[in-house]
Amino acid sequence: MWLIFGGWAFSPDILRPVFGNDARYVDTNTLMPYIVDDETLRGDWVDVVCKAIASFVPEQPFGIAGWSTGAIIAWAVAARLKAEKVVLLSATPSFCSREEFKSGWRASILHSMREKLSTNANKVVADSRERCGCTNPARADTFTQAQLRAGLIFLEFANLLPLSKTSVPARLLHGSGDRIVSIDAGRSFAEQTGIALDEYAGGHVFFLTNAGPIRTKLALI
Repeated sequence: MWLIFGGWAFSPDILRPVFGNDARYVDTNTLMPYIVDDETLRGDWVDVVCKAIASFVPEQPFGIAGWSTGAIIAWAVAARLKAEKVVLLSATPSFCSREEFKSGWRASILHSMREKLSTNANKVVADSRERCGCTNPARADTFTQAQLRAGLIFLEFANLLPLSKTSVPARLLHGSGDRIVSIDAGRSFAEQTGIALDEYAGGHVFFLTNAGPIRTKLALI
């Protein structure tokens, strides 16, 4: 059984080709307004997420997986929820660059995206999906403006550093041509945690064209 966390402005269903229909999928966009307060990320955001999904967590032994924004959340809650294995796709310890981490985005880019949401949210979402390498169109009204805005605030402030080694079976999967979360960010994450990194051809949605090999890999974890 898998508990899956999706990415910003995407339904978690995009991960079904990898994890199947029996997994439990969490739309991280719906969580965002609850973990952001006064234009910043709540200090207790991990507690809030764990409480919000408590009734959704499988009772049987389960693994946690997350993609992009969801990878940050999955790693943060995995130990708290006692997951037996962890799989991260397009993972980074920090979406934004920091003094101790230079492989992220400038915060000013996220500020600009937040400003544009109020006037042309569809373009913000469409541009993001194009950068992901996803050709399927999507409208911003799939999500509320509050969800999208809060998600961008989360990405600005969420910071898993410093990372530590883990003894839980885990794997990090990353697209070598990712334009959202650079492969350097994934390599840094893997190096600091000691987990194995598998690189695949493709961008941020690399798993859509590599679903078969990834499913085979997951079976070995």
